[in-house]
This record gives sequence, structure tokens and C-alpha cells, in this order.
Amino acid sequence: MSLADHQALIASLVPDAVDGLSQADRDQALAAAVSRYSQDRPRDSYETVVAAEAGAFLQLPDGWATQYSKLKNIERPIGEAPPRYLSSEAWSLTLTALGQRIWLETPALTGEEIGVVFTAPHAVDAGEDTVPQSDRVAVACFAASLLCEQLATLTAGQGAPTIEADSVDYGAKSTSFASRARKFAERYYNHLGIEPKRNVAAGTVVVPRERDSRGEPRLFKGRRA
Repeated sequence: MSLADHQALIASLVPDAVDGLSQADRDQALAAAVSRYSQDRPRDSYETVVAAEAGAFLQLPDGWATQYSKLKNIERPIGEAPPRYLSSEAWSLTLTALGQRIWLETPALTGEEIGVVFTAPHAVDAGEDTVPQSDRVAVACFAASLLCEQLATLTAGQGAPTIEADSVDYGAKSTSFASRARKFAERYYNHLGIEPKRNVAAGTVVVPRERDSRGEPRLFKGRRA
């Protein structure tokens, strides 16, 4: 499926967004939807990394996405059937003076080839499309929800015209777009079988000590139980 196909699918879900939003808005909605999908259902990637030098630290694969990718497995030696993966205790992702590196319990040899399995973000552009066919409508729905949210905000901010004959109920349009945004988002979440992430404010109960550092009673206002 090409980038144009993704864009056409989104346009079919929100046809009335054509005049209200620019192509850049629709492109940004698709990019944001792909980014969200990458978090909810990341793709597994495999690369052969050639050790630049001997030692316990191996450089990250070229496809590694900083602050996104996660290390899943190390194949060593490579090429065996079935693949031989190291135990999780034999490797880890660690921070060094040169940045993040893969620590190996058994040091690598210079030029040694080591297979690295890691998560990578999905890509939808002119040259690549990694979203599975079965999930493309869901991704388009999430992009459509973002567009409807934007249209809801735009129409809510439009004032009523002075000529009553040309008046438009912007409040009703805003409400309609907001409702459609929620429904599109629900289709995405239901398809992937996940619960929407909710930002819940965390509260902390602090119980003050009854005595200070010198062992003297603290002063409290009001009655104490």
C-alpha cells in the first residue's frame, strides 16, 4: 500500500475535512497515527551488527531509534537452525561514555557478526510501508480522529456570522466533529484490543513526623487524634 493510498483512505473517512484542513494537516495526522501505532504495536527488527572492536560492548544496530527501540534478543553465533539466542543474563543495554551500547557477558571479537533483535517504529512514506494490511484501516481511523479533533477546535472558535441567512450552527458542527473523533479513536482501540491510556494525576500522602530532628515535639494546628 502506497503513501497515497493511506492518504486516500483517511480522506474517505473524513471527506468534509478537505476544505477545512490543508494537506500538511492530513500528513501530520497520518504521521502521528503511525507514531501512536508504533507504540501500541511495535514491529520486530533484526540486524547483523559487526563488532567494530574487541570488547564487552557492541554498538547499536543502524535501525535503532533512540528513546524508542527496545533490545529483545541476541543471536550468537548467527546462522544456526534453529537460531541460537543468548540468555537474558548474558547481555544488557547499558549507557557508556560513548552513549548506549550492548553489553555482552562474553566479549566480542573484532569483526564478529552478532544478530540483534529489537523493536523499531513503523514507517509510512514514499518508499516504505510497514503497517500490516490488517491494521491499516485502524491507523487511518486514528488519523481521522486527530483530524476531527482539530476540526472540532476550529469550528468551536468560529463566531456566528452577522447575516442570519448565512448563519451556520458552529456549535453543533464542533460537537459533531468531537463525537466523530471519539468514535474513530474507539475503532482504533477496539481493533488493537487495548485500553486507551488515561493520564491520572498521582497523589502522595505525606505523614509528618511528630518530633523534629532534635527530638522535640512538632507544632500542629488544630486537634490531634
